[in-house]
Amino acid sequence: MDIKRDYYEDIELFKSTTIFVWSILFLIFLAILPWLVQKYHLLGMSIYIVNLITIHAIVAIGLNILVGYTGQISMGHAGFFAIGAFTTVILVLDWSFPLWLALPAGGFVSSGFGFILGLPALRLKGPYLTIATLGFGMTITTIIKHLEFFGGRMGFKLQNFIFLEPR
Repeated sequence: MDIKRDYYEDIELFKSTTIFVWSILFLIFLAILPWLVQKYHLLGMSIYIVNLITIHAIVAIGLNILVGYTGQISMGHAGFFAIGAFTTVILVLDWSFPLWLALPAGGFVSSGFGFILGLPALRLKGPYLTIATLGFGMTITTIIKHLEFFGGRMGFKLQNFIFLEPR
């Protein structure tokens, strides 16, 4: 059994230099994958499939950090993800931001909402924290479904999001 004696051993993301190097190489591969798929039609995939893979990877990494490293259960993860996704789409389509600036901006806006939710939920533990985040997630998805600004129940109709022109 590997006993951790220090807090910093518990929170380190990369256990060795090898894992760090492979992680960087994998991120570089993911960054050039859309270009490879579009230019060479790599493995018969379309850009839509690559976008779906990337979106689900972002969600899985976020859940891994939240549940795996902290042990907390958050049912509001979908709400935070929706806030970041809609922020990114609105910045690209309405305000003509480049995608590489809109993606981090969506993450920062979503983390701002997480900070706002986290202030009153600081003292909650276990099932109470889960219920608070569940309420937040349900509230956000209900708001998005009922406002026409977000496309209503159908959402934004996008195809090949990276290559869209502003509305």
